[in-house]
Amino acid sequence: MYRLVFASMGYLHRAMTGFAVLVFLVTTPVHAQQPSDVACELLQPAEIESALGGKTTTKFSGFTLNEKGIVQDACFGGIKRPGQDGMMDVTILILKNHPMDGGDFIHGRNAAAARQGQWKVNGAQFEEKTMGNAICTMSGRPNVPAHTVCSIPRGKGYVEVEVKSPSQKEMASMDAVRTLVQKAYTRW
Repeated sequence: MYRLVFASMGYLHRAMTGFAVLVFLVTTPVHAQQPSDVACELLQPAEIESALGGKTTTKFSGFTLNEKGIVQDACFGGIKRPGQDGMMDVTILILKNHPMDGGDFIHGRNAAAARQGQWKVNGAQFEEKTMGNAICTMSGRPNVPAHTVCSIPRGKGYVEVEVKSPSQKEMASMDAVRTLVQKAYTRW
């Protein structure tokens, strides 16, 4: 009985934490979000096309969010590869002034993601690999978009490139995304 109560409390805590993050994002004042080109200046469309083997389909654009000194600078765009069913979404993210070390945050976030039950179903995969100074993950499961993410920490922040693919069979390789994040890191 007590185990059931404590297990339920754990689920309730995670749900409330997720709700708090959602409320934070929805209630962030508009003045805290500004258009930005900082993250978009880290990589050129031709570099992204070359690394991923496709053609950009949308103009990359971004925003800066500054909430209580923690700064997120993000850039978004799309790329289409020949023979691919859908489009890949590319996100370039810079995070600065995080309350904890960037490397510790990335490792903790990845460890928490790896423990999720969704990676235990048939056909699912979650892989993490450190490649030089980049910490990369590939994750996907049948019938949902798949993700390849590479991050490089710097002090209380990090730079990250994420490529969301329409399916597991169309995932971007870790090597390609690592190449992109390393270029972005040298320009940050």
